[in-house]
Amino acid sequence: MAEKSETWCDRDEHNLFEHFIDFNEWLESEDRIGLREEYKIDGLSQPSKAFFVGDKEGYDQAFIEYRQERRNEILNETYLCEQFTDDHWFQRNLDHFEQLVQCLEASNVVPFVGAGLSVAGGFPSWRDHLRQQGRTAGIDQAHIEDLLANGQYETVIEEIENKRGRDVFAQEIRDVFSRTGDISDSTLGLTELFTDVKLASAAPIDLFSQ
Repeated sequence: MAEKSETWCDRDEHNLFEHFIDFNEWLESEDRIGLREEYKIDGLSQPSKAFFVGDKEGYDQAFIEYRQERRNEILNETYLCEQFTDDHWFQRNLDHFEQLVQCLEASNVVPFVGAGLSVAGGFPSWRDHLRQQGRTAGIDQAHIEDLLANGQYETVIEEIENKRGRDVFAQEIRDVFSRTGDISDSTLGLTELFTDVKLASAAPIDLFSQ
């Protein structure tokens, strides 16, 4: 089979433009008019693409500034500096962030992800699932809400099992959480950060051990 010939787009790395979707949208937002005017790309139909192709060095520099801004925003720079009148706690956040990045690069981080990650994929949270099972079991909804509000999840499970049986309770979990959900941005981000991701059931393991 003949090898695919390299194009000028490959050589100039123009094909990488789509890898920077978040930055490109940020660059074309209303808040970045000043930056676009600075680089003389404001008013163009696709300013971010024109910037990428026409001034890659400038594009890369703006991207660095974007990453720093987003990093500082996530690390609560404005809040911490205003709340404590100096950058002491922000700097601690920044130091820990840099250490985390180093650990990620060395593959020394194990993600511990809760069941809430699956909500974006179309699955109920554990709390909502217990609500649904409680309703199916005919338990008063106000009573269920009181138990959940006080963190008494085990009590809710016990009452549902007393009404319908342990096997039925476990089967309800299988029915709901064995469906094929949507792949969310959070899930994609997790697989990009970690190359060896194993997914576990959100339901308590001992439900299926007997």
